[in-house]
Parts: sequence; structure tokens; C-alpha cells
Amino acid sequence: MDPVITDNPEVDRLKAVVLEFVKAIDEKISIHDFRIVKGETHTNLIFDLVLPYNGKLSDSEIKDIISKDIKIYDPTLFAVINIDKPFTL
Repeated sequence: MDPVITDNPEVDRLKAVVLEFVKAIDEKISIHDFRIVKGETHTNLIFDLVLPYNGKLSDSEIKDIISKDIKIYDPTLFAVINIDKPFTL
């Protein structure tokens, strides 16, 4: 398990930006385990999306939209997105 840094202004700022993109698609989507990994040419934004069941868009469509929004916001950012479904009994 990779550690998730908390209380880092840059991580907090980027997480807020990604959350705006996510909520624009569907208010029911949430994110967790958000972290960044900086490289020489780009920075990976790594996070999990929790998608509701019976959404209007497919998992891949949502990932594509968020990835494109992030790339438009800053071409040096690259989204690495894992899809989760909510646990229900």
C-alpha cells in the first residue's frame, strides 16, 4: 500500500481541481486515495473513483472525460484512474 500524503498544498489544490471535474459529470461520484507522483516530463495524478451503479456513462467514458479535462487544465498532468464500485449489502 502506497502512503497518501495529507496536508500538502499542491496535492490539495490538484485534488480540488479533479473533484470539480468529477462532480461536473455526476455528484454521486467520489474520489479517494488521491496522490501525485512527479516525473521529469509529467506528473501522475493517481486516484480511485467510486462510481454509482446504473450510471448514465460507462466506466471508460467517465475515465476518458476526466483524463481529457485534466490534460486541458495542464498538459503536464496525467490521470491514472482506478474504478471502484460502492460496497452494498
